[in-house]
Amino acid sequence: MKYPLMALMLMTVPALAEPILPPFDPANFEPGAAVTNPWFPLASGLVREYTGMVAGEDGALIEERVVTTFAGPGPDIAGVQTVTVVDNAWAAGRHVEEALDYYAQDRDGNVWYMGEDVTNFAYDAAGALTGTDGHGTWRAGVNGALPGFAMPADPEPGLVYFQEHAAADEALDVGEIMALDAAVSGPTGDYAGVLAVFETSLIETDLREVKYYARGVGMIRVEEGVDAARANPEASSDLVRRLD
Repeated sequence: MKYPLMALMLMTVPALAEPILPPFDPANFEPGAAVTNPWFPLASGLVREYTGMVAGEDGALIEERVVTTFAGPGPDIAGVQTVTVVDNAWAAGRHVEEALDYYAQDRDGNVWYMGEDVTNFAYDAAGALTGTDGHGTWRAGVNGALPGFAMPADPEPGLVYFQEHAAADEALDVGEIMALDAAVSGPTGDYAGVLAVFETSLIETDLREVKYYARGVGMIRVEEGVDAARANPEASSDLVRRLD
């Protein structure tokens, strides 16, 4: 096992074991190290595009498009040099969010989620932009925030862990490794030996997603609004374009 674990006594999410908060040590990072975790590879030239249907504010399904782009070195956060991934999301044709996500891989191969800078775009009924906000922004080391795992080095079914721990910024996302042998067929091909991760939040406990990762590719599908059995999603998005 390549990651030390520390139990955190905090309120739990139904159907989840107690999430662990991995001990964070800046000395365990090589400055400028590449993110080479096979489930979460990040490198120059990486672009991922996802499309699908998601639930809008009124519950009706709308078309969503998300483009993820590797942007190179990021800021130094909590004593660690990060890399930046830019996520842009469109819903029903409107640009609704831009997020700069910051990651770093430690010497053991764990990928840490170090924070994000978020811009949310609001529109009126006619489609005119009315303003922006930064809800969802957080950084490790600010307001008591601590980083969590974006992807463990050795994901094992049953591992429950914090992905982000920023209570003051309303960011307490939790992941659970469900399986390493899932099969997924989508627009970019058929994948076997897929990693399935259930995600929820200690703040938004009705948030339930399953994300699927292919070795050497990264995320290939997101299922949103799954039921208590983590099945029957209300909406889903698939990888439709991949550049490396």
